[in-house]
Amino acid sequence: DHGAKPGERHATAALYDMVAATGKITRPAGEWNEGRLVVSKGRLRHFLNGKQVLECACAGPEWTEMVANSKFKNWPFGKAPEGRMALQDHGNEVAFRNLRIKKL
Repeated sequence: DHGAKPGERHATAALYDMVAATGKITRPAGEWNEGRLVVSKGRLRHFLNGKQVLECACAGPEWTEMVANSKFKNWPFGKAPEGRMALQDHGNEVAFRNLRIKKL
């Protein structure tokens, strides 16, 4: 997270450049963090290590405005109604495991 502090839009668990996460509940280096995303009725909820850290719109006018005011404004970001998940890093070593998508 490039030295971002909790509560910033670029910190761990944020919806990058759009919505800051609340709280600082990452596990120490060398331990796995566990994330869960729930998308329902145009809302996104993000849980990190069992605690909700973010809730925001992911469709509709509020979402469109957030994207327009972010670094993603010229990208086809968040336009697919289903079936897309993006994982990011910033050039450092990163690992993901046990990724699953479940239709609710």
